[in-house]
Amino acid sequence: MVAKAPPPREEKASNAVTAPLASGDTRPSLDVIGKLRVKSRHGAERDVAALVARAGGTTVSRQRGEKITVIKAVVPNPSYGKFAQGLNRIGSWQIEAGRSQLPDPVWVTVRLAE
Repeated sequence: MVAKAPPPREEKASNAVTAPLASGDTRPSLDVIGKLRVKSRHGAERDVAALVARAGGTTVSRQRGEKITVIKAVVPNPSYGKFAQGLNRIGSWQIEAGRSQLPDPVWVTVRLAE
């Protein structure tokens, strides 16, 4: 018998930001989605949270899986460039999907993987 892995745990940030949604939308749009390869997911989670805060943004949720942690955050557009540079200092940041024109604020999904 093979033991099943527990489902990913999602944590909502206590200071979550809600952005206005277009009529009919049920969730905010994601403006940038990327993968951040790191040596230690645990340490990178802490570093990404601190980076979001330094950029004047807010961590909206964090979902830990067996091999990947997904962090959703909102970052002010004027701070996004420095935020992205900070991600490159934490690990190897690769954008997987993104808009050509980023709105303000920018909704970012960071997929952390070792």
